[in-house]
Amino acid sequence: MCNNNNNVDVSYNVQTTVDAKYKLIADFKVMQKPNDLGELDNMALRAKKLFGGKDFEALAV
Repeated sequence: MCNNNNNVDVSYNVQTTVDAKYKLIADFKVMQKPNDLGELDNMALRAKKLFGGKDFEALAV
């Protein structure tokens, strides 16, 4: 990925889904894209499938 000095560094962008009650990682996705635009809805759909379609709240930090 490009860094602030317009150089290229080996780096990754990791998206995670975490259980709010127990703080356990339920799902993750590693990407080489420099930004995570459009990934919240993708991870929310993965979480919905993982948890069997139960209601949940998505939070981006």
